[in-house]
Amino acid sequence: MTRKILIITNERDVTTDYIVQKLQFQNAKFYRLNTDQIGHKVKLTFDFQQSRFTLFDEVTNEAIDLLRFTSVYFRRPEIAINSDTLTKGEANFLRRELYSTLEGLYKILEEAYWLNRVQAIRNAENKIYQLLLAQRIGFRIPATILTNKMQDGLNFYE
Repeated sequence: MTRKILIITNERDVTTDYIVQKLQFQNAKFYRLNTDQIGHKVKLTFDFQQSRFTLFDEVTNEAIDLLRFTSVYFRRPEIAINSDTLTKGEANFLRRELYSTLEGLYKILEEAYWLNRVQAIRNAENKIYQLLLAQRIGFRIPATILTNKMQDGLNFYE
């Protein structure tokens, strides 16, 4: 089945549940990628030799060509590591590798239409970036300090 819309989220995202219902009602072609299932029920293969980028869903037993998506809805991806049998270092290593894989996935999908680009969301959630941008475009911002140096914080408070 050719899918047009990729929804990147997590398994517990209730808001996406409503979006999925609406898309199903409209008979839209979509796939919900719960990123917390990567490595569990979802497998990824990025074959650069053959320019094949595939998602395999073990629940539906379906291989999906990532390059066939024309639109991406980026919502709330999460990374899940079952660290019961791993050391803290191993779990952290796997978390970094999965994070890097997701970043690569976003680059693979770069040509698709993104309802909300990853970097735009990160910028909107970053208070330091917001303050810098506000200053740059001429907004007056309240006196603000971000520090982990106690004396600087106390001096600011005074």
